[in-house]
Parts: sequence; structure tokens; C-alpha cells
Amino acid sequence: GESELERRFGWNMERESLRVPRRLVREIKLTEIIRPFELTRTNNEQKVKALMESIETIGLKVPIDILDVEGKYYGFSGCHRFEAHKRLGK
Repeated sequence: GESELERRFGWNMERESLRVPRRLVREIKLTEIIRPFELTRTNNEQKVKALMESIETIGLKVPIDILDVEGKYYGFSGCHRFEAHKRLGK
């Protein structure tokens, strides 16, 4: 059946976690991540709010993808997760 997470947040954490292959995961300050498309892309407000609630409740389960180019971190995907973290002051 449908889990509480599916009912509350609209996604299945077990299924979502399958998307993430084994990669290096580390904590990086949001201020260190350069978002090249931040000014040209708009976020779905409902999704950001749901992610904020989810992150507060169960933490971040799918990391924000970044690309390390000569010590500078660029974020190209995970814009809703990035925005949710930013609003939460994480």
C-alpha cells in the first residue's frame, strides 16, 4: 500500500533512492555552490514547500548533484532541493 511519505509528500522514498548510483556524497555549504541557471529557471512553489517539510521531517534523502571543476562547485540539477535547503537556512 501507499506509505505515509507517499501520502504526505507525493513521492516514494524507496523508489527515489534507486535513482542515485553509488557516487561520492559529501557536505558542501550552499554558498559554495554556483547555480548557473538560477536566474533563468523558476521553481514549482508547491514542490519546494513539500521538500522543505520533507527535509525537516526526514532529512535530505537524494543529494543535490554538483560538478567539481577545479575546486569550484556547480549545481545543475536538484534546483528544488537546493531552494528548499536555502529557505530552511541549512
